[in-house]
Amino acid sequence: MRGNVLELVRVIASLVDLPEPIVEIGAFQVANQPYPSDLRPFFPGKQFVGCDARPGPGVDRVEDVHALSFADGSVGTILMLETLEHVVDPIRALQQARRVLRPEGFCVITSCMDTPVHDHPSDYWRFTPQGFDTLVKDMSPRRVFSQGHPLFPHTVAAIARKGGGDAPLELLDDAIPRIPGTLTQEVSPRIAPDPFRPLGATLSDEEQRKYPEVMLHVAYDRILALREEVDRLRAEAAERDAPTGVRGALRGLLGR
Repeated sequence: MRGNVLELVRVIASLVDLPEPIVEIGAFQVANQPYPSDLRPFFPGKQFVGCDARPGPGVDRVEDVHALSFADGSVGTILMLETLEHVVDPIRALQQARRVLRPEGFCVITSCMDTPVHDHPSDYWRFTPQGFDTLVKDMSPRRVFSQGHPLFPHTVAAIARKGGGDAPLELLDDAIPRIPGTLTQEVSPRIAPDPFRPLGATLSDEEQRKYPEVMLHVAYDRILALREEVDRLRAEAAERDAPTGVRGALRGLLGR
């Protein structure tokens, strides 16, 4: 699980009283990850059930997300974080989530768009913000956010409530866009803070200057670093090979 997703869950849990039982789909805690994946500390005192398609660390019960064994209307909150890309039929998975949620229950989902293939145990899909909105279209109110360039985000997230009601989701409209994007390895620190943006948001003129390319991820960050190194080496070579008078002028231009 990535750092920005952990912070997203922390913010949501601190602002919205998510009802229990809280059921996490995709709770298997993969070893040797850069960030922890145990969500229980965010929900102290609440019943928490970790589910996955395979037994292992963090898994309380094995479940098939396409046919959940929970009774209709018996779950307070469904969490599917960094999970739907590994699900064969994500539309069916959301139908099951809606079925088992009790009236006015919540569903929180996150996934990736601009991320390398990662088999845990398989990797099937990448989601756009509109795709995520489609997954939760039968629930209201709802919020959909993305992080990264709006045309090529690295992260998508949604929170939705079944059956309406007085849900304080407007509290998230200000808090979630302030989550720093540099908490995840997918974003270059050269474009920080890279905030979450609501569905349909566009870049301001100032933000546009941070994105000289649409694709900004680990590979592009390496390209930027390579360009910086090439420019540095060229400057050193030019200074070394230039006559003494020109060398002094170059020092002045380069600020040395």
